[in-house]
Amino acid sequence: MARRSFSVPGVAAGFEYDNLGRVEEIDYGVSVAKFGYGYWLNKNNIHRKTFAHRAGSPYNEYTYDDPDRLTDADYLVDGGTPGREAAADAGDLTCG
Repeated sequence: MARRSFSVPGVAAGFEYDNLGRVEEIDYGVSVAKFGYGYWLNKNNIHRKTFAHRAGSPYNEYTYDDPDRLTDADYLVDGGTPGREAAADAGDLTCG
């Protein structure tokens, strides 16, 4: 795992990468924002994105079809309770 940090006046960001160079974590510091990323095995597609800086342990889960096109994006909280859902259908992204 590699780690890289950047500083901009007033904002510091830390990035962690896996052995394939994919981002696993973006951390903007205490009380700002922290995101985590998980990937489908043997793919570069994101499976799960976590929001460690929000209450209720929210996360997004993504699914893809065989040509690796996004087919579903679920926003879940508290271990799986649906929050807001977005689904891709024939190239159109709809929220419901």
